[in-house]
Amino acid sequence: MSVEYADYTKDRVGFFFGMTGPQLATVMAAGVPLLVAVGVQRWALAGLCLLGFAAVVLLVVVPVRGRSATQWVGALVAHTLGRGVGWSAFRGKVAVGEPAAPDDADLPGILSALQVHDGPPRVARLTRVAIIQDHAAQTWAATARIVHPGIGIAEARERDRMGEGLSQLIEVLARTDLARMLVVQVRTVPDDGAERAQWVARNRRADGPALSRRVNDDLAVSLTSASVRTEAFVTVVVAEATMARSARQAGRGLTGRARVLYGLLAEVEAHLLGAVRCSSVDWLDSQALAAAVRTGFAPGDRAVLVQAAADAAAHPGTETQVPWAVAGPGQASTPVRWYEAPIWCRVVSGVLNDHVLPVREDEVHLDAE
Repeated sequence: MSVEYADYTKDRVGFFFGMTGPQLATVMAAGVPLLVAVGVQRWALAGLCLLGFAAVVLLVVVPVRGRSATQWVGALVAHTLGRGVGWSAFRGKVAVGEPAAPDDADLPGILSALQVHDGPPRVARLTRVAIIQDHAAQTWAATARIVHPGIGIAEARERDRMGEGLSQLIEVLARTDLARMLVVQVRTVPDDGAERAQWVARNRRADGPALSRRVNDDLAVSLTSASVRTEAFVTVVVAEATMARSARQAGRGLTGRARVLYGLLAEVEAHLLGAVRCSSVDWLDSQALAAAVRTGFAPGDRAVLVQAAADAAAHPGTETQVPWAVAGPGQASTPVRWYEAPIWCRVVSGVLNDHVLPVREDEVHLDAE
């Protein structure tokens, strides 16, 4: 059984035959010499102009992995210029000794426009969700850590049901016209073995056989070095222009926007726990989000946080939280198509739908074949 969306328009509708304004202007300017050559009946010159016009159209209009050739060249020139003048290098305030408020995020690149707020308590849960405000993009967002059993050992029908559940979630978000983007991120990093080390420390007997201890330690070293740890996150993004009116009716300011966002989060959570078959959906508060950001930039710090949480259980007062001032990297640089922190290199690959949810023209039909 296959599920297809067939009644959606393109995410971005071009100004004229799928072309944007600058693309249309460039194509029209490239066609002027051809029209002039035809007008004066210079057919040899017209043939050359036709070849040049076709080359311009290919470079400007035909997309290569989502971008035209001129856009790729422009991005390369901008990246080279940014590296030349030092814009791509980031140094954290704490790393260079500048004063920084603990609750102010100090992040590189476009992340510098983010501000994280503690949302009001959610009804019946008394938990606060971290509300992420992007001042540059004029959006509000919230992130959840999800646990999913995966599809590796699921039967075909179960996989189809999960796919239908995700399709229904996307359809609901498209119907509400509130969510701008739904981001599902899966992070895979080498396993640090922190939880196993704590379990062994709590359960190992002092009078145990030396051979068993040695074999267990050797297995731990071998298995940990060959293992990976996977985390999954879901982020819901809402544009300010979309929620402004509803926020005024819900109380204005951060509280009004949080209430509107909470309603959308409840709808997303219901679908994730239902048809998508997630085991748990935990919307992150400010401190949990700061820890997730820190371990994203420096995965090796997760073992320290796990150990600190264990120490806090035995020694109350142990610091277990990550201040936003140090949640980002101390220094970072951005070569082409990958990201480099002090001792970590990160590569991000994505499956995108032009960055936004699809625009519905008519009702969505799920056809089974």
